[in-house]
Amino acid sequence: MNRIAFWFADGIRLPLIFAAGALVAFMLPLEAPYAIRLLTQVAIYALLGLGYQFVFGLAGAFSLAQGAFFGVGAYVAALAALQWDWTGNLTLPAAVVVAVALATIVAVPVLRLSTHYFALATLGIAQVLLLLAIGWIDLTGGSNGLAGIAPLSLLGIALDGWGGMIAAWLLVALVGLALYQVRGSLTGLAFDVMRTDSFAAIAAGVPVERLRFAAFLASAGIAGLAGALQVHAIGVVSPEVLDFDIMVRCLVICVVGGVARTSGAILGAFLVVLAPELFQVLEGYRLLAFGALLLLAILFFPVGIVGSLEALRARWLGATPFTQKLPTLRAPGRSLLATTRPVLSLERVSKHFGGVVALESVTLKVPRGEIFGLIGPNGSGKSTLVNVVTGLVPPDEGRVIVSGEDVTGRPASRVAACGVARTFQTVHLHPDLSVLDNVAVARIGDLPGGLFGTLATIGADRRLRRARAEAVAVLDALGLGGDGLRPAGSLPPGAQRRLELARALARNPELVLLDEPAAGLSEPEQAYLAERLRVLKTRGLAMVIVDHNMGFLLSLADRIACLDQGRLVAIGTPDQVRRDPAVIAAYIGLGRNGHAAAEATR
Repeated sequence: MNRIAFWFADGIRLPLIFAAGALVAFMLPLEAPYAIRLLTQVAIYALLGLGYQFVFGLAGAFSLAQGAFFGVGAYVAALAALQWDWTGNLTLPAAVVVAVALATIVAVPVLRLSTHYFALATLGIAQVLLLLAIGWIDLTGGSNGLAGIAPLSLLGIALDGWGGMIAAWLLVALVGLALYQVRGSLTGLAFDVMRTDSFAAIAAGVPVERLRFAAFLASAGIAGLAGALQVHAIGVVSPEVLDFDIMVRCLVICVVGGVARTSGAILGAFLVVLAPELFQVLEGYRLLAFGALLLLAILFFPVGIVGSLEALRARWLGATPFTQKLPTLRAPGRSLLATTRPVLSLERVSKHFGGVVALESVTLKVPRGEIFGLIGPNGSGKSTLVNVVTGLVPPDEGRVIVSGEDVTGRPASRVAACGVARTFQTVHLHPDLSVLDNVAVARIGDLPGGLFGTLATIGADRRLRRARAEAVAVLDALGLGGDGLRPAGSLPPGAQRRLELARALARNPELVLLDEPAAGLSEPEQAYLAERLRVLKTRGLAMVIVDHNMGFLLSLADRIACLDQGRLVAIGTPDQVRRDPAVIAAYIGLGRNGHAAAEATR
């Protein structure tokens, strides 16, 4: 009971519930059939907006095909009802299945694209379906469409009027609860990270491609369901259900209401459906007035009406504290010393960017329990080598082998699944998430479930609870246990570096690649970091460290390799590499680095 009361009191839920109840109570006595029709339309568009929040609000993918899936669901339901006399028992599932099937076919080529290319590709799909609906007259009725679709009927019960409206809102509630369940789960945490910073998601081992695919299918299925409800509500279908106007309404619902909030989709649907009706008195100027209202909403509520109200509440009353109690649980670990084969093997790896040689026939091996340093002047190919190993950049030639498995050319998420973790030269963290959750999200690879597994879960997500508990153990090991509930962006630079390392270690990797881990750290912070890395080495973890701080690296690494213009010019112990003429000429002999190296080895 306390949990339910806390849910109602959290954020601005209670005012929104009272406002929605007052609006419905005001509308229904006016003219019942008219009010019921409007409230049914609000429910249908809320359902469309909630579906779009899966792909746009969760995955951050700007799809313009949501209206197309809405139209496909509408036509499937209409044709099934007219040609086979199906009721809602079958038309609704059929609309969902066909929309998901179409999304599956579309997703294979389209989800490989990003940013505006993805948006344009999805827009093209919608236009093709619109032309098909107009041109295939024998099936779709062409521009005239199809009429005479029966009202919704489920389990032999006709749901016209009040029944149809209640059924539509029940579906909105179910989808809204599903979206709420996802947002409060480990999968929702992964969505939040991948939407905010793709590099942070890669570092955390988030299966970005798989989650985007699942979100795209979920959004399509819900849009198809909304389209089927629309057909049963109004009794006709025409190519207008595939017109870009539907997509524009969907965007307005999510952007104005709040793209990342369930209540935002419902509030946006009320605005889109009811505002034009209220402006009927303006006759020819009603669309102009509606457009001005939307423009004002976007200008004054840039994160949506609900998001802005929540930010205002947090400013006045303070943010809702994190209150979950975490059990004591040790973070799991691999037996890294069980085999002697190299963790990392590069075999004649080459990479060119146009005419620029980034890597040229690089061959090296890193065994377990070794700290392997990588040095070289700027532009020598160090970061490119790290990107090739972790799958961000495919090599032009050669092979990358991790723990005996060839991972050459695999995407970053699949390389990460093989036990490879990394940090970046520039820190990539989710600044608004807590320190705890920045690490907990990295446990998603060992606590699988995915989007649809999360949707099948009832109540609090046990995977998230376990991930947070395991993250506590990792944070304690790196001296960050007392900062677990702080926003990651509020940490000083040195602590952020250790937090990135904690996120990498939370994935239980066999190999960690650290890019400039000592950058910006004070000498005590460097000493503490070096001590932690030596402890990890004794447990069998292999590490490749790229750093310009020669004093830090020479005292820490077991072996060091030097790159120059993409070529491996020396490899050996720190003392051997420091004295190598090629290294002196290429790197150590240049200015301050030479003095720093000399001082560090005296």
